[in-house]
Amino acid sequence: MLISVGAGADIGLDRELVEQEAAIMEIRPVDERDVTSEDDQPVFRVYLWSQPFPNVHVPPERVGWWNYSYELTGCDVHQAIAWAQDNLAEAGQYTLYVCYRRDGGDLAAIRIAGKDPTRIDT
Repeated sequence: MLISVGAGADIGLDRELVEQEAAIMEIRPVDERDVTSEDDQPVFRVYLWSQPFPNVHVPPERVGWWNYSYELTGCDVHQAIAWAQDNLAEAGQYTLYVCYRRDGGDLAAIRIAGKDPTRIDT
């Protein structure tokens, strides 16, 4: 089932981005009993992206990005988004992930908000 969502404005999300991403959203009913564990203390990773000051000799699309990475605990997703937005550099972007440890101990991160400006989607 494809839907269009107008959510996001109440927590300060970029409405255009929300609508673009919602255009591919699929919704189906689930049985909540199939979850084997829950964690009420999420760990978030926030990458705050910035670019150096513009250079008249370099086109903007060819200027690289760098990031500062932070771990947030003791908050919910809305507070994590607010923190990321409040700490952006001018014209910066953020990527928000929720993290968990896999069975082998590897740290896994699932993007839940924002966009990675270094990623080239095909």
